[in-house]
Amino acid sequence: MAPPEVLEKAVMAGDVGYLTKASGIGRKTGEKIIMELKDKIGSLDRPELQAALAQESDTLDALQALGYSQRESREALKLIPEHITDPGERIKAALKHLNK
Repeated sequence: MAPPEVLEKAVMAGDVGYLTKASGIGRKTGEKIIMELKDKIGSLDRPELQAALAQESDTLDALQALGYSQRESREALKLIPEHITDPGERIKAALKHLNK
């Protein structure tokens, strides 16, 4: 499960693709989640939101490409300090947590 902040960003950005990465969430369900929650969450700066979400998604994809499960990858991402924003550094930090 992704942290609430990341899910909030996905909903506000309308990123159905990110939501469908969760087990049991298909395209229709993802669209329904976005439609029902978007107004309730409030407005966020879209360009910044899109970039943060893309970065999160890219890091998750990279960890899975290295053979880690989606669950392991998400857990490692939760442990990365927010000040680490470079994708390569985020992957390195996640790998440190995964290899403990």
